[in-house]
Amino acid sequence: MYGYIGLEEITSNAFVKELKSLEKIASKINLRINSGGGNIFEGITMFNAIRNSKAEIRAYVDGLAASMATVLALAPQKVYMSKAAMFMTHRANGFCSIDSR
Repeated sequence: MYGYIGLEEITSNAFVKELKSLEKIASKINLRINSGGGNIFEGITMFNAIRNSKAEIRAYVDGLAASMATVLALAPQKVYMSKAAMFMTHRANGFCSIDSR
């Protein structure tokens, strides 16, 4: 998973399809991560797919797991990181504005 979650690089639809396809041929799956995060709702769908998988999934943080990518890194049973990798969490927030013109 290299790129931003929810953009063209990594969509939940493509991720879940790929995971289901891998489950048919493998009992162990390695999830490689280098992502700055992305869309929460796309990420939650992917998180649930990992947690509900019949395969043994291991996460490897190759460079960066930030924001929603950190949440996804925590979904598998085991997580491994290189010594130079970075794991970043933060308090999610949002913003709403109403134009009163």
